[in-house]
Amino acid sequence: MIDTEWKLLQPSTLFSDRDTTQEAMQYIDEILMRVPAKGGDRMIAYTAVYLLYNTVVKHYNKQIEEHNEECYQ
Repeated sequence: MIDTEWKLLQPSTLFSDRDTTQEAMQYIDEILMRVPAKGGDRMIAYTAVYLLYNTVVKHYNKQIEEHNEECYQ
């Protein structure tokens, strides 16, 4: 088994958080439902949120896969 140093992401101190990703996504949905749908502003906000979510998932999954490969070789 290979020991690797894991780098921690730093949270933004300007914003809060939720206990789970599902709770955070629900909160986003609640907030964005208050944004008028006319003019496309809501869709722009959803696009930004889910782009960030997909980017985090991609990098998280890559780290997990690489870690598991190193540990189980």
